[in-house]
Amino acid sequence: MSRPKGLEYYSFPQSSFDITKTSAYKDADIINLHWVADFLDWKSFFKRNTKPVVWTLHDQNPFLGIDHYDERFLGIDDRGHPIPRERTALEQEIEARACAIKKEILAQVDNLSIVTPSKWLYESSRKSDLFGRFPHHHIPYGYDTSIFKPYDKGVCREILGLPQDKILLLFVSDLVGNNRKGFAYLLRAIEQLSESMLAKVSLCSIGAGSIASNSKYAESVTQLGQIHDERLMAMAYSAADAFVIPSLEDNLPNTMIEALLCDTPVIGFNAGGIPDAVIDGVNGYICPEISVSSLSQTIEKFIDKPHAFKEREIATRANDEYSLEKQAVAYDTLFRQILASGPNLVVRS
Repeated sequence: MSRPKGLEYYSFPQSSFDITKTSAYKDADIINLHWVADFLDWKSFFKRNTKPVVWTLHDQNPFLGIDHYDERFLGIDDRGHPIPRERTALEQEIEARACAIKKEILAQVDNLSIVTPSKWLYESSRKSDLFGRFPHHHIPYGYDTSIFKPYDKGVCREILGLPQDKILLLFVSDLVGNNRKGFAYLLRAIEQLSESMLAKVSLCSIGAGSIASNSKYAESVTQLGQIHDERLMAMAYSAADAFVIPSLEDNLPNTMIEALLCDTPVIGFNAGGIPDAVIDGVNGYICPEISVSSLSQTIEKFIDKPHAFKEREIATRANDEYSLEKQAVAYDTLFRQILASGPNLVVRS
């Protein structure tokens, strides 16, 4: 299917795998699904499954048709605002067909519980036609806080070859040019800064892909490419003065939480799960609206007072909320409750 440039991966509810035939399935008391695109065959699995299922959502795909995010926007207009996405007739037809297949399959399912890492995904799933009737639980992600923690800023910048005398802004995405991650907004926001502000700032990006050549600021960006080592990523977060996440839609971005654990304040839009973790004025700033000018003004506010946040308080707050231990206890409690309720019952929250 032909789709407009900039849209993300899409997937269908069919595959050639039958999970129920595996030894892992047969030995399990409870099934915990995660990101199962191109792996889970909905029809065979839900027809043959006899065990309680907990589905941890990492995006919207399970309760949409083929899209993994609704992707309401595609591009930026001349005023710096997002352009609403217009779906083609074919896209609408295929999306509706996939939804109908899922709906028919789920009509016979009564042993499914939904877990969402973000409150945004929780509400989005609860309001959906496909998953709305199933019990939902909110369990945020957990992180290895022995790795994602504050490191010495000067040392980290020296190791990564980053300037010591600038206010360093960091952007991270698997693919820098991903439309949903909003790097284009960040570039244009930087371009709108005054010359005096620009002189104080350095922008660093981590991720695959090249930066759009039509940006006049593109050549000034320090591109570190992809980093696969978690400790080196933690050093990159620690090297930054602020982590900027201009995502248009997102669940509970790992990059955001990792930055907070490294005591780095976060600047982002009021979108998806970003306001779950970022409290405006406490551990970062939430932009008043999704636009280039709003992001630029918020970055200016940070540049004007880059040390407005108390040292270590951001990391301490994140440690309390996003430890692996807290996540493990929440899942253990949920699994035990479901199993104690019987094979065909679920626990409502």
